[in-house]
Amino acid sequence: MLEIGSYKGESTSIFASTGLFSKITCLEPFEGNEEALDVFNEDWSRVKKEFWTNTRHWDNINLIQDFSYNVVYDFEDKSFDFIYIDASHKYEDIKSDIDMYLPKCKTIISGHDYGDQHPGVKKAVDEILGEPNGIFADGSWIKILS
Repeated sequence: MLEIGSYKGESTSIFASTGLFSKITCLEPFEGNEEALDVFNEDWSRVKKEFWTNTRHWDNINLIQDFSYNVVYDFEDKSFDFIYIDASHKYEDIKSDIDMYLPKCKTIISGHDYGDQHPGVKKAVDEILGEPNGIFADGSWIKILS
C-alpha cells in the first residue's frame, strides 16, 4: 500500500491495524504549506512527532519524507495494490498525484476529501477516473481498477 499525505499518521494507523497490508509506504514531506497547521496552531515538528506516536505499534510502515513528485520514479508500474491520496486538496496537485501514481497502482486507487468542501479533489477524481465506485461518510472515495 502507498499513502500519499500521511500528516499525523492517523489514517496510516487505521490501515495498519486492519492487517491487510504487508507493507505500507507513506509519502509525507513534513514541510510546505498546510492549512491545518494554522487552523490547529500546529507546526511540522509536532506533526511529525505525532506521526511516529500514532504509528509506533507497527513495523510494516515505511516513511519516505519527501513530496510525491520527487519520488514517483522510485516505484515501478503496478507496484502497489492500493494507493490512498490525502495530500494537497488543490485541483492541480490532486490531478498531478492521480496522473503520476495511477500507473503505479494494480487494483484500487482511493483518497480523502471528495465532496463540496474540497471541489478540487472531486473535480480531479471525476475528470481522470470517472465517478468513484464508493464514497464514504468521511469523504473517502474509492475507484476499483481491476
